[in-house]
Amino acid sequence: MSPTIPPLSLHGLEFIKRMQGLALAPYRDESGLRVIGYGHVLNDYESFPHFTREIAETLLIVDLLQ
Repeated sequence: MSPTIPPLSLHGLEFIKRMQGLALAPYRDESGLRVIGYGHVLNDYESFPHFTREIAETLLIVDLLQ
């Protein structure tokens, strides 16, 4: 039987956001990866000319679900 992981709570999501910090413009992290939002690694084809907190939150949730 494989272990189950409980769903992320709103408190957990807020904790991740606080610890990661919000970047509304792309930057290179310590590994040299292009990152935006709450730690979203940008693919070569991704571009966000008008990046917002709402987009950052959506990307965070999508990233956590993968």
